[in-house]
Amino acid sequence: MKRIEFIDVAKGITILLVIVGHTIPEGLMRTLIYSFHMPLFFFLSGYFYRNIPTKVLIRKKARQLLPPYYITSACLIIFNAGMLFIRQKTDELFPSTARLFFAALYGSGMDIHSPFPIPQIGAIWFLWALFFCFILMNLLYPLRYQPVLLILLAVLGIYSSWRFLDFTAFLFYGCHFRFRLPYLPSLFSI
Repeated sequence: MKRIEFIDVAKGITILLVIVGHTIPEGLMRTLIYSFHMPLFFFLSGYFYRNIPTKVLIRKKARQLLPPYYITSACLIIFNAGMLFIRQKTDELFPSTARLFFAALYGSGMDIHSPFPIPQIGAIWFLWALFFCFILMNLLYPLRYQPVLLILLAVLGIYSSWRFLDFTAFLFYGCHFRFRLPYLPSLFSI
């Protein structure tokens, strides 16, 4: 597939905004960046969605997205355990490691407090969410009312405590159904 330059540039800007958003202190600039940087990332990822057999898609995306997620999660768990051991806080070793393990399984980008406390896994949550976006979009693709279903999933994610996939990501990922406009690249050319 031929690369689309303005999408690559937009992804690069989005990556820089993620870095800036995670490094600057709380304030207006951070709030502004957080208001659109991840939705834009998921929108750009959804732009290239193609419906393929679900088994093929799961195999392909699992190879692409899950190894970095699991390797990084394992490194975080091992690092945390090592730091607790070095600090001689061995009584916290098992509970802390178990919390991080469940955080990796849950894949949340923020702390969850209900129905039971789960800490965030950190900045890699989006790999887990993107993996499930691909699968969900593949399952929704043959249905008649994809946009309505996407909006319902986003509302469910916003108003529930079950945010392991951050359902709002599905909404932006699924926008390709309505916003894959052929004239979009020309809007960005100078």
